[in-house]
Amino acid sequence: MKKLLKIALLPFISMFLNINTVWGSNNFASSTYQQINQWVKITSSLNADLDYHIKVYNLESSLIDCGYNCQLVKLGTTPLSTKGELQISLNNRYCNANGYVTIPFTIMNHNLTTPILTYHVVVEGNYCGRCKVDVVVTGEADSNKGYSINLMSKRILA
Repeated sequence: MKKLLKIALLPFISMFLNINTVWGSNNFASSTYQQINQWVKITSSLNADLDYHIKVYNLESSLIDCGYNCQLVKLGTTPLSTKGELQISLNNRYCNANGYVTIPFTIMNHNLTTPILTYHVVVEGNYCGRCKVDVVVTGEADSNKGYSINLMSKRILA
């Protein structure tokens, strides 16, 4: 059985606007690119590899000029990698027939003494088209492994 938690991005924008530099460089080739940063706080009763994926769905009318690449960066040391996917909903007549683009990403997982792990997702563009995008992240985890997921997010126009 899986747990699904959905949290809108926009209420969290002001909360996280001032800590962008903590996550490193955010360079974009054009001002038409959008940057979406997702903070995923995973609390687990087990110190084990996490097995889940994250999806970003379209709920707002924001337009983007280019789609996305995605990389996941973990705070800490000596990562163990887990593969996943990021889906960005493109519900617009200019977008593909399926209405979304699926992008592979890597979860950088660390064996920490504390069961609280924090991840950072950076999404930037390469799939072109003017499409509506974002606002909700869905985290899924195997409840049998004792995971719960809290999602904290922001969106910035570069």
